[in-house]
This record gives sequence, C-alpha cells and structure tokens, in this order.
Amino acid sequence: MTTRVREQCRPFLAGTRTLGVRLLCVLALAAAAGCAGSQPKDPPETASSLGPGQSGGAVDLKISPILNKEWRLVEIRAAGKTTVVDRDKLSAGGFGKFFTLTLSAGHLSGTAAPNRYNAPYQAETGGGFTIVQPIVSTRMALLTNPGVLGEFDYFRYLEKVNRWQLVRGRLELYTTGADGKEAALVYGE
Repeated sequence: MTTRVREQCRPFLAGTRTLGVRLLCVLALAAAAGCAGSQPKDPPETASSLGPGQSGGAVDLKISPILNKEWRLVEIRAAGKTTVVDRDKLSAGGFGKFFTLTLSAGHLSGTAAPNRYNAPYQAETGGGFTIVQPIVSTRMALLTNPGVLGEFDYFRYLEKVNRWQLVRGRLELYTTGADGKEAALVYGE
C-alpha cells in the first residue's frame, strides 16, 4: 500500500503543484506508513470499547447509533422522581441550546447552562460508560437560571455516569445522585 501511494504522489511531490496538494500527499504517505503491517486489535464488529487512543479507528457497531448526534436532555430521574425538561419552554426563554450532549468516538461535548463543556470518555458494548478525565468547561456567568437543573449538578451527574442504554430512541445515561442512589439523564434527539 505504501509503495502505491508513494508512486501516485510522486508527480505532485516533485512537480510544481500547489503546496496544499503536496501536503495532502505527504499526509497520505504518513497515514499509509503508520498503517502498514499493523492490524487493529479488534475488528469493528467485535470491538469492546471506544476511547482515547483506540487503534484502527474501529467504531463499535452497538454504540454507533448514539454517536455524532446532538442529544438534548429531556428527563432527569433522581431521588425517586422524574423531572421532565420542557424543551419548548427552554427555547422560549432563550435556553434552547442548554443541556445538550454530543458523543464522538472517545470524546463528549455539549452545552450546559450556559457553558460549553467537553471530556474524553470510554463506552463499552455491554453498556459501561466512564468519563476518563474531569469535564472541562468555559466559565461564563448566567444571569437568569433556566430553572431545570443547575450547571454544577449537571456536571456532577455527568462525571458519575457509569453506564448507557438506548431505549426507544432515547439515550439514557445512568449515574449516581446526591443521595447515592441511581439516577438517569435521559436525552432525545
């Protein structure tokens, strides 16, 4: 593979083509060289987890339906009660982008209230979920509270997530509430 890529790029590397084309060929050579002779540890169909540094770029087929979508918090189940998050009311108050979550392979991000946040995570086929480093967020002040959940509490729930499940098109992240009992953050698209 490396020889074929090198041969295809030779005219661009030696000629008077644009710097962008040369750079693209150099990157293709580097990628091909990095992949030469190495095989992913787990093929995509049997990969057991996603996380930082996963080799081969394999995406677990069971977790792929939750990736690369903006999920919006629609329900909080904690302390024996369910709180429905009225997304229409949030939008009407100017808070429509609050309490969102996007998962990509090994990285989560979103907007709390009002700060943007991100963190690396690992999710397993069997439902395990771990945020592997503390959540990092911007530090903007909020003048008006959206009335659903405080940002500190939202982050505390996220940092304690220990498993996930997709139920009827909704992403459920199971965590531990302030009372030490299981709680759930439920997201819809």
